[in-house]
Amino acid sequence: MKVMIASQGYPTKEYPMNGIHQYAYAKALKKYGEDVYVVALDLRSFRRKRKWGYEEKIVDGIKTYAINIPLGNINQKLLCNIGAFFLKRRINYILNKEKNTEIIHSHFTEPSYSFIKTIKDKSINIPIIVSEHSSSINKEDLSNIRKDKLEVAKYVYNNCDELLVGSPFFQERLYRNFGIKPICTPTVANTDVFKLKNYNFNENIYRIISTGNLKLEKGHRELIRAYGKVFKNKSSELLIFGEGDDRRELEKIIQEENLEQKVYLKGHRRLEEIAEEYNKGDLFVLASHSETYGKAYIEAMICGLPVITTRNGGSEHFIEEFNGAIANVKDINDLANKLELMYNNRHKFNKKIISEYANENFSEKASILELKKIYSTVLRGEKYVR
Repeated sequence: MKVMIASQGYPTKEYPMNGIHQYAYAKALKKYGEDVYVVALDLRSFRRKRKWGYEEKIVDGIKTYAINIPLGNINQKLLCNIGAFFLKRRINYILNKEKNTEIIHSHFTEPSYSFIKTIKDKSINIPIIVSEHSSSINKEDLSNIRKDKLEVAKYVYNNCDELLVGSPFFQERLYRNFGIKPICTPTVANTDVFKLKNYNFNENIYRIISTGNLKLEKGHRELIRAYGKVFKNKSSELLIFGEGDDRRELEKIIQEENLEQKVYLKGHRRLEEIAEEYNKGDLFVLASHSETYGKAYIEAMICGLPVITTRNGGSEHFIEEFNGAIANVKDINDLANKLELMYNNRHKFNKKIISEYANENFSEKASILELKKIYSTVLRGEKYVR
């Protein structure tokens, strides 16, 4: 089967998380025998360093066709239509080079709009599957979604051949808000990188790890304050991996709480480095306000870490007593209580059992095998039924 992965960019040294979801899918599909390539439509602002225009290259071992147009934060529908305009100028050339492309798998709402509009306007007969990962769509009510983004989402969901999400909570919300019931299937996690190597917990220092963009919605502010309530006088440290606009505010909170020698903002790191840190850790925490799945929790569990999540609409479904705890969203006191609970019961967790559970239910192999079944069903013109 020949698969085009549609992406909003590709990872680079400066921006290692750009397109990271899409390349996890592409590399996993290639690993399990599929012919796969990526078409990246990068519409970020001119401040994001990259080559403008069109380029062809190999990224992480994957053939990549990139269209880089500096636009940035403008009206989402206008952004997507401009993206489609430039994509239309290249799509036939790309498909002629990649003959016999059978299916397009796009990720996130905005690039999906551009790819769907291009395929429809050019009358190209290739089915498009969309995976939605956007927390900005995972809202209890449509009034909480930005109007221009909502318009784009409605177009995508009503014009793709199949819609995929990672959690039953997100699945139910999309059905309630948009009248379309997506397929719930695990998001691909890179089990080549994330593996259990250290079966023991630390005896001298309790190491807590968090990963996620430094933005308000990821809950790092609440995590730092909750951490200070519990661990200020305990032998412990909190490492937060990621970068973003909230860094300055987080640094301010760290100073206010006198945690400069205990809480560290580590910035962007390669997945291999993060996997190594997971294997040195004792607990993973991500206090997100909203998640569509929570791949970071899965990757941490594959490395054997128990986790704390929040009732964020995406990650609660894989948390049980043996592998973690759930805190209320934006609730510093409840999060502190959960941190203390996990610390006091740290010797009751078994890294091997946690890792086996994550691998059995949410591994790369399990995700890709089901994804290939979905592809085959769509190519037959049928609806996928589990």
